Amino acid sequence: MSTRKIAVVSAGLSQPSSTRLLADRLAQAATAELGERGITAEVATYELRDLAHEITNAMLTGFPTGDLREALEAVTGADAVLHLTEWEEFRALDPAALGEKVRRRLVVDGRNCLDREAYRAAGWTYLGLGRP
Repeated sequence: MSTRKIAVVSAGLSQPSSTRLLADRLAQAATAELGERGITAEVATYELRDLAHEITNAMLTGFPTGDLREALEAVTGADAVLHLTEWEEFRALDPAALGEKVRRRLVVDGRNCLDREAYRAAGWTYLGLGRP
């Protein structure tokens, strides 16, 4: 039995936020689906709100530290990324460059805000909620 790593990126403002609740449900559904296929899943969820200071420090110094480094390592080592934020900084990421940093090019766009065609052109399996 193989284990898949799922990184969840959430950026809700309230606590708990509707974004986080959606993130938790999607992660549970993905874990259950993989379990039915005999595959275990490890889920790591990162709230960007909780990393705000470290994100600012990384922007100033160019070096991520602490929990931010852990979050980046989780995303880059993930088999799938559940993207649940509409923040422009994440919508503007280059799918080809990001694809060079992840283990597998699979993204679930929980907000339908990523450029589906750009991700697919860069070799990603793109799944948007409510979209074909």
